[in-house]
Amino acid sequence: MAIQFKVVPKTTPRDPKGPKIYHPEVVFSTKLTNDELIASLINRKIEFQFICKEILMRLRYVVSDAISDGKPVIIDDFGTFYPAIKTSGDVNRRKVGKKNIEKITLQFRPAGWIKKRLNEKKVRIEYSTTHP
Repeated sequence: MAIQFKVVPKTTPRDPKGPKIYHPEVVFSTKLTNDELIASLINRKIEFQFICKEILMRLRYVVSDAISDGKPVIIDDFGTFYPAIKTSGDVNRRKVGKKNIEKITLQFRPAGWIKKRLNEKKVRIEYSTTHP
């Protein structure tokens, strides 16, 4: 099991016509669906499938509501979900407002043990043929 990467060319946002710099980008092979997650939890001796489904459903709404209120969600020994924004600036401080928020995203910062486990895995580089 490994995290796979492909190599893609990128330019800097400040100079989009400038030279291309190549960066690794994660390649997602598949995603873990709710059903697969529940099955995996059941295989780890959690007895009732409906309890797993209910917990995941409620977690989804709790996280969504908290993030919508600007609150980070900290799940001990798992990680933190938090809102982040992409913005544009202005030289005049008084002109900066809601219009400068370009995008709101949900970020996740995993707990230390998860980061450590990820870093212990072998990472395989996969070169993309779809990008020049």
